[in-house]
Amino acid sequence: MSTKLEISCYMDFLARAICVVERVFDSYNELYVCPNYDDIIEDVRDKLEMVWRQGLRNFFQYLNSLLCQIEKAESPQIGVRAAGICLWLDSHICYVSSADKAMFSLAKLFPLRLNHPVFVEALNKNYEETGIQISPRYKTVQLYDEITGKGRPLANRDAFAGMNGCFSNICYSHWKKPYIVQNVVIPPGRLSNDKQHPQLKIAFCPMSSQNDDLIYKPVQMNWNRKEQSGIEVVGLKYEKALAKRLQQDWVVSCKEEADIVFFPEMLGTSKLYKYSENCSNALCELYKKAIKEEQDTPILTVLPSFWKDGVNAAMVLYQDGSVLGKQNKWTPFYDVKNRRLEALKEQMPRRLLLIHIPGIHRIAVMLCADFLDFQNTSSSARRIICEELGVSLLIVPSYSQGERDFVNLLSSLKSYGTTVIWGDCCGATIAPRIIGGCSIAGIDAIERFGSYCLCENTCEKDTACIFLTKIPLKIIARKPNSPVLNQPCNHILFSLQQKDRVRQNAL
Repeated sequence: MSTKLEISCYMDFLARAICVVERVFDSYNELYVCPNYDDIIEDVRDKLEMVWRQGLRNFFQYLNSLLCQIEKAESPQIGVRAAGICLWLDSHICYVSSADKAMFSLAKLFPLRLNHPVFVEALNKNYEETGIQISPRYKTVQLYDEITGKGRPLANRDAFAGMNGCFSNICYSHWKKPYIVQNVVIPPGRLSNDKQHPQLKIAFCPMSSQNDDLIYKPVQMNWNRKEQSGIEVVGLKYEKALAKRLQQDWVVSCKEEADIVFFPEMLGTSKLYKYSENCSNALCELYKKAIKEEQDTPILTVLPSFWKDGVNAAMVLYQDGSVLGKQNKWTPFYDVKNRRLEALKEQMPRRLLLIHIPGIHRIAVMLCADFLDFQNTSSSARRIICEELGVSLLIVPSYSQGERDFVNLLSSLKSYGTTVIWGDCCGATIAPRIIGGCSIAGIDAIERFGSYCLCENTCEKDTACIFLTKIPLKIIARKPNSPVLNQPCNHILFSLQQKDRVRQNAL
C-alpha cells in the first residue's frame, strides 16, 4: 500500500500536469482536434505503463523528468502529452486497499471506519506553487440505462471546467482563487444497505410560522469598498421556543429514519453553537439517548445558521453528534424594499465545506443568497461548486421572502448532475407559502413542499413538523421520457402528547 508521502508525490505530479494543460488550452475540447491526438495519448500511456512496472521509485523519477521537459514548452502537442499524463494518473487511482499492482491506492489517506470521518484540505502539497487544489472524487449516484443496464454520470461532461469532466477519481479547483476546500469523507454506513432501491431520506424542519422571529438593528457598513445601509441580526424573540422546536423536530426526524436533517437559516442561538467534547451542547443528550437506545441518528445534521459579529454560519454535525465543520455565508441578502443590506463581513479566502459519502453524494451547504448568486453564470461560487468540484447534492437553508427566486433556480444545476433541496422558514414568507422544494438530477419534475402541506400554515403547540424527501440513489433512464417520481415528499406532523403521527401525506 502506498504511503502518505508517496500519495503526496503522486498528486503533486498530477497537479503539475494539469497546470501544463491549462496553460496550453483554454478548453479541454481543443485537445481532441489537435493533430496526432490519438497517437500522442497512446504513446504516453504505453511509456507510463512500461515504467510503472519497474517500481514506484523509477516511475516517479521518470515522471519528474518528463514533466520538467514539457513544463518548458508551449506547443499543442505538449498540452496533449500533459493531458495524457493526467488521464493515466487519474485512471490508476483507487480509494481502497488493492492487490492489483496496476492501481495506486489512497487507502492510507482515507482509512474509513464507522464514526471516524477523515479531514483533508488537499490531496497535493504543491497547491501554492501550482495554484491547483486536488480533491477526492468518489463515485456518486448514477443514471442507469434501462436497455443496457449500464450506469453513466448524470452530468454533462462539457458542463465542467477544464479537465474535470474527464476525470473519474479526482477533481481540482484553483487555489489562487478566493476559495479553500475543506474535504470531509464519511463512511456510508446504513445508506448502502438497500441495494435494490437505494434512497436518501432528507428531512427539512421549518421550525416556525411566526413572521417576526428575528430582532434586527440598522448599521452603516462597507461592502465591496462602498459605504452602504446595513442590517444585522442581534437576537431571536422566541429563543426558548425555537430551541425546543428544533429538538422536537430532530427527534421526529430520527423516528422517520432520516439520513440528513436540515433547518432554516438564522434561527440558531449562541447556546446551540456552544459545544464541548466536539459535540453541540444543545443536542448532546439527545444523541447520547439515541445511541444508548440503539436508534439510528441522521448521518448529517445541518443546524440553523447563527448570525454573530457579521458572520452567518451553519454548523454540520455527524451521526455521533461530533462537529464536521461550519459553512459560512458569503453573499449578503439585499432588502430592496427597505433599502438595506445584510451586514456580513467580507471573507477572503472563502472556506467551502465539501462532504463526501462514497458511492452516495458529494454534498455542499449554501446559505440563502449564496445559492441565488448562482443565477449569475460567471459566479465564482457556481464555478468552484458545480464546474470544478462537481457537487452532486446541494442543501440550501434560507430565511427569505424571495420564494420565487429559489423555485426558478432549483433545476438550473441539472447539467452538473446536481440535486438541489431548499428549505425556508414558514415565518419568512406570506401564506399560502412555498417553503421549500427539491430538484432531483435525472428527474424532470420539481417538487414543492407547499404542495404537500397539511398544516394550514400554522404551527400547533406541542407538534413537531418535518418535510421528508426520498431521493433515489439509482435512477433508471427510460427513453424517450425522463423518469418522474410519484410523490417523493411527504409532510409529517407529529403529536408529542399522543406520541404518534397526527397527519401525513401518503407516499
